Amino acid sequence: MTIERHYRLLLLAHSGPYRRRHGTEIVTTLMEMADPGRRRPSAAESWDLIAGGLRQRFRLPRRPLVLLTAVLVMVATGVLGAAAGSWAGGRTFAPLPGQAEVQRLLGPGLGQDMPLRRMSTSDHADEYLLLSTPTARRPGADPERIATAVRDRITAAGWTVTSFAVAPAYENPENAEPGTHFTAAHLQATRDGVIVHGRVDYQYADGQLYLGGFSATMFAQRTAAYLPLTIAGGILGLLAGWLLAAAGAYRLRSSSPGRRRTVAVLTGAALVLAVAPVFAVVRQAIELAIHLGDTRFPVFVLHAAVRAGSSADGQPTWLIPACTVAAVAFGALAFLRVPSSYGGPPRSTPAHSARSVPQP
Repeated sequence: MTIERHYRLLLLAHSGPYRRRHGTEIVTTLMEMADPGRRRPSAAESWDLIAGGLRQRFRLPRRPLVLLTAVLVMVATGVLGAAAGSWAGGRTFAPLPGQAEVQRLLGPGLGQDMPLRRMSTSDHADEYLLLSTPTARRPGADPERIATAVRDRITAAGWTVTSFAVAPAYENPENAEPGTHFTAAHLQATRDGVIVHGRVDYQYADGQLYLGGFSATMFAQRTAAYLPLTIAGGILGLLAGWLLAAAGAYRLRSSSPGRRRTVAVLTGAALVLAVAPVFAVVRQAIELAIHLGDTRFPVFVLHAAVRAGSSADGQPTWLIPACTVAAVAFGALAFLRVPSSYGGPPRSTPAHSARSVPQP
């Protein structure tokens, strides 16, 4: 590879418009300064070109409003990037068993099929919810016997029981329903990255049990890849937001006032629409941090806050997903209205040094 080719590869650190405007001049200057016969740039030249390119990409015009806009865009894209990383991390979770297998494993001991639902909530990863509505008594059942039957069934199916206990159902007996015993059985087991958590209670003093006395959830464990992918998505989102804002700000400097106003309105609309999904994802991240080591519930995945059907504080289920899509659409329209080229930041006057090439 020729030294000219090396220089042009290093120039990729600069933006495309800047390379088109100044690339030939930079390469010509560096080749004139290079010793005869050299085939590679020096370490100082390489670092100078890369560092100069990064400075040029990240630098903003010195205007307070531009800085504020860049920070807001960076926050929005960072949070949504974390949600995208969370979605990618969620793809690494173990798949849940089929409904027939879940019913077979968790239904013994009650004498009837139990209602089974697969749920996608606005808080968690997907889960199975197994719940019998307490509408009648059934004689001859007790919490420990039912939980033991479930434990034996899932152990035979290859699950590892990690927790099994019979304990008071209420910390304060006076809070219990009149005429009930206070014992409850808890069971937790795992297999191939899937957790089942069950509870049996609501036993009457005469030995009868509500048909709704057994409830269970089955959900995937958080994998080791989830948090790194979520964090990586957030970092990439932050960088992308700042770079987009910086590039757009410089490209708009030579635009007409009408185009600048259009871009400002579209950008403002995108930021306003992003408030709801950003708030929802941040709140979800707080829940994830609080329950990071808790295996009793499905994982608080960040992307659940913005997927279809999610809601917050009684808001319509379409609100946050619609705001997310609209914010992305308005942001894309704003960037499409930005000119495709610009002169770039002012460059310095060349001197007889590797650092004399045009700099941002």
